[in-house]
Amino acid sequence: MEWTATAKELETTGFFIGMDRIAKDFKYMYGCVFAITGGMIYLGKYAPYGWTITDWTAILPLALQLVCHFLLPLALGLF
Repeated sequence: MEWTATAKELETTGFFIGMDRIAKDFKYMYGCVFAITGGMIYLGKYAPYGWTITDWTAILPLALQLVCHFLLPLALGLF
């Protein structure tokens, strides 16, 4: 009988050490977040007349979702 499942090894951890793993694991999610943020900026400032979205009831929910998706892996890396 082996007890390898319960063997624990001490690893150095920290916020900046885990940033490499967070960047690697969530690279596609961050790419989508930046693309959608760019689309929001375009539609808010530079889109042709009739295509602009300036109403806060349309901007705020998507902006909050993007901020939370951006910060969640960073917040989980702290704990």
